[in-house]
Amino acid sequence: MRKTREQNQLETREKLMAAAAEFIAKGGIGALSLRAICEKAGYSQGLSTRTSLAATNCC
Repeated sequence: MRKTREQNQLETREKLMAAAAEFIAKGGIGALSLRAICEKAGYSQGLSTRTSLAATNCC
């Protein structure tokens, strides 16, 4: 069965948040950057503007 748009968005957000958490665990909050998080999760940095990652104040 094909995923819904909402399911895809949730999966993307979960991958981005997991990547951010990994950077924090390894290097603290100072290790965060949108580019690094997106690359780690396998997405382009432009994706962050289309997801709620940038709006969640997580970085």
